[in-house]
Amino acid sequence: MSGLFRKRTFLRHSGVKPRYDVVVIGGGVNGLSLAYNLAASHGITNVAVFERAYIGSGGSGRNTQVVRANYNTPETVPLYKRSLEIWRTLSAELDLNILFSTQGELDLCHTRDSLEIERDKSLLNRAYGVHTDVLTVDDVLKVCPLVDVTGGGELPVLGASYHPPFTRGAPSPGSRRSGIDAPVSVSRAGSRSRPERLSRRSRATRRSSRGWPA
Repeated sequence: MSGLFRKRTFLRHSGVKPRYDVVVIGGGVNGLSLAYNLAASHGITNVAVFERAYIGSGGSGRNTQVVRANYNTPETVPLYKRSLEIWRTLSAELDLNILFSTQGELDLCHTRDSLEIERDKSLLNRAYGVHTDVLTVDDVLKVCPLVDVTGGGELPVLGASYHPPFTRGAPSPGSRRSGIDAPVSVSRAGSRSRPERLSRRSRATRRSSRGWPA
């Protein structure tokens, strides 16, 4: 396996410079994505990312790690559709395995109202080119035979929506080539923790959807 025993430095100590062109507060998915894109798309490399704790310590490290496009508003569906397109090529772009796995999403409906909501969502998704099917109970069992469609005898499954697997992480430290600093922690009770810097040879592009639970 290529690169199995390679030694890589992802974080290294870096002093805080007196001046930056851009300072980003927060070293989560959004903060690092912003810094990467400033470097990759706009040539702005004198950038610092400040994180009070450690990289990905906030919501980026506590979400369900699901990236999907089957949302239910005209604003979010195209945004997350584009996000999925970026995720598919991100490992090659950064020369780093980001552990992206292509899976499907099955949303079970236990009430008529919820089934109608999923039907509306499916129509909206399809209008924007996002494949989302509405399934019968029999279809649910074909997709996932392990589902208990009786709902334990109390909440039987009436149907579902299905986001197929051709659409489906912490950010990669791909900023050494871009020259982005990521000093970790600014101040806590008047003290400053050791600044660190992201380092890795790769093309520094990182654009993704927010790390919200699905």
